[in-house]
Amino acid sequence: MTESIISFYWPSALIVSLLFCAYFALEAPFLALKGGEEQNVVAGPTRTNTAASVTSIESDNSVLVCDKRPYQLCGAGRFKHPPTTIGPHYQNMPGHHQHHHDAPDALIVNNHCPRAERVMQQAKEDRNSGFRRDITFVVLYYEEPVFLSHQIETWLAWPSSLRDRFNFLIVDDGSRTGLRADALLAAQGADLDDHINLEVYYIEQNLCWNIAGARNLAVHMAKTEYIFVCDADTTMPRYQTATYLLELRTLSMELVDHNDTQQIHIHFDRIYERENLSRKPHPAVMLLSKTAYWMSGGCDEDGFFTSGWFRKRANWQENIEIVEVGDEMVERRVPPLRGLPQHPLCPSHFVNCDKMNDYKAGLSSVYGPKPTDQKEYWYLRERGNESWSNEFLRFSWHRAFMSNQTAV
Repeated sequence: MTESIISFYWPSALIVSLLFCAYFALEAPFLALKGGEEQNVVAGPTRTNTAASVTSIESDNSVLVCDKRPYQLCGAGRFKHPPTTIGPHYQNMPGHHQHHHDAPDALIVNNHCPRAERVMQQAKEDRNSGFRRDITFVVLYYEEPVFLSHQIETWLAWPSSLRDRFNFLIVDDGSRTGLRADALLAAQGADLDDHINLEVYYIEQNLCWNIAGARNLAVHMAKTEYIFVCDADTTMPRYQTATYLLELRTLSMELVDHNDTQQIHIHFDRIYERENLSRKPHPAVMLLSKTAYWMSGGCDEDGFFTSGWFRKRANWQENIEIVEVGDEMVERRVPPLRGLPQHPLCPSHFVNCDKMNDYKAGLSSVYGPKPTDQKEYWYLRERGNESWSNEFLRFSWHRAFMSNQTAV
């Protein structure tokens, strides 16, 4: 009797076992993502604090799993007096006290974070080293050596007298060894080192969708009061556009002196090569002061960064004006920005760009799902039902590259 039962059920048991194995094989990467979060385990390869050597690249096909929230480190910086936190329709409701007169212009040490004093002191020393120029040109970078090569190529094409009025700052948001920005720059040698005021800060954790944190770090580490924030795939190939930025900075400074109004310039004209050379401004590209950035609340590191919500929070503050400059650029014939194609070729003279790009093509990556819809997250904070985070820079970082000219 037992043998007959076994002979009857064993095919079914075999099928169930095969289905279970197939399911586990397909879901394993995503289970690893979830497990990294629930157990507070850092997934992915170990990183070092030294610049990666491109010549030592090994052809492995390792899968990178980014670190998901909650962050493992506390925020090194915070606001002494948080800015206006809710939308204008809710500001007169009971229990919503605002700090219009105490809007912050910088982060202070977060005394609730044991590492904060040491980290913020080192950041201050880094900011005070080297020369300060008029504007810091910021680029956020993550494993895109071709885009970064085109960025630097356009900067080096500007007249040296104009280029010397800019600091250039790259935030590498946790790129893997072999694809780091400092490795690409170090390979260029004197061709780059003696001709540009350039620094790279490297975030030592690979945090999922850490655009907000990378922006906060860039603004915190910028040596100048005025900052031009740009994405890696958007370049400024004509020096006349850089001259226009300096003009906007001067007008903004005059407005601050006149009536204490801070301006945020957005919607810079751009030729977008991915859409048949259409004119399409990049929503996240902007020129603003550090004061205006922090008055607007910076970027909340609990939520996924959206330029729309940053501008919305800026509009809630007194004495901040949002200025769209695209039409003025067209009318005055200021050369537009250039949106690079999705897969551009490396500039011919950039050492190791092709090698790094080939290496990237051989790697696999598994990221957490992009938080495409966070409307409820933002609306709860707009209404005052939830608080904006007052912890910033919830990761470790270090200065990974500094050109000779910057260090002078």
